Amino acid sequence: MDISLIVILSVAGALVVAGIIMFIRSRKAAAARNEPYYHFVCTGCRRKLRYRARQAGHSGMCPRCSRPCTFPAIEKK
Repeated sequence: MDISLIVILSVAGALVVAGIIMFIRSRKAAAARNEPYYHFVCTGCRRKLRYRARQAGHSGMCPRCSRPCTFPAIEKK
């Protein structure tokens, strides 16, 4: 085989793989943008904090007072 053909096929393969990775990452980012935000108030400094639905029940930390908190469960309507 000619060396230039090998190089061309290698570059084409790398571009296909990079395109697939970018497509998958963009789908995940779009899903994250469409996820609603919920709010609660920090018990330490009374700052209004927001969190995503997938964070409900998990622990976090207030960015202002550094107090640990648990994101409240989402109330179903």
